[in-house]
Amino acid sequence: SNVRSFLSVTGKVNKGIRETLRVDPKMFLAYNNGIVITADEVGLTKLPDGTPAVQFLRGMQIVNGWQTTASIHRARKADKADLSKVFVPVKIITLADKDHVGKMVENISRFANSQNTIQPADFSANEPFHIQVEKLANATWCPDQRGRWFYERARGSYQVAMSREGDTAARLKRLKEIIPPQRRFSKPELAKYMNAWDQKPHLVSLGSQKNFDAFMQSLRKDRAPEWSPDEAWYRDFIAKAILFREV
Repeated sequence: SNVRSFLSVTGKVNKGIRETLRVDPKMFLAYNNGIVITADEVGLTKLPDGTPAVQFLRGMQIVNGWQTTASIHRARKADKADLSKVFVPVKIITLADKDHVGKMVENISRFANSQNTIQPADFSANEPFHIQVEKLANATWCPDQRGRWFYERARGSYQVAMSREGDTAARLKRLKEIIPPQRRFSKPELAKYMNAWDQKPHLVSLGSQKNFDAFMQSLRKDRAPEWSPDEAWYRDFIAKAILFREV
């Protein structure tokens, strides 16, 4: 009842599964989301030490986790991988209403496979550079001393800040006067403004995520590891952001 067949080991995710199985099998439980199984009946028992265990499954179907299952099978057969340290988290769902099994399996498969997309730039949120830019954004006021810019280091953090600190209509209004939506900027936007100013339109035109990746690679290459942006750098950047947006 899985909605996809095995997508081979050449894809990014399945390639990563295979690499973990071969190189770091003991971490598979921590890295993998596991599988979801439906069953008509689950038989339970206890091990000699009293630990509860599954004795049998009847009418078993893997509805989410086919890529994991097939990748493990292939690692054992083709790569001769040692699976003795590999553990997989499993969620088992018994289907009591036999008249609606098809629809239930379809929904379980759909919802288990649905998640908010993680963009490549999201993984850089906790790097020291971005943490420091966020601190500067929170501490540096505009020349009129009435407002500031907001750096959305983690995607969605602006809305979180609005909900957390603007807990009344008056406070929310005041907060939006200090950091209005038009003065919010994200990690991909930061990279776009910087690379545009540095005369790299060939990178900016690649799109936000590829340009961001190029910006971060350049930052790591051109800056010393101990370098950190200061207020002068931040004000200079905001000027570039304003110029970019106005032009």
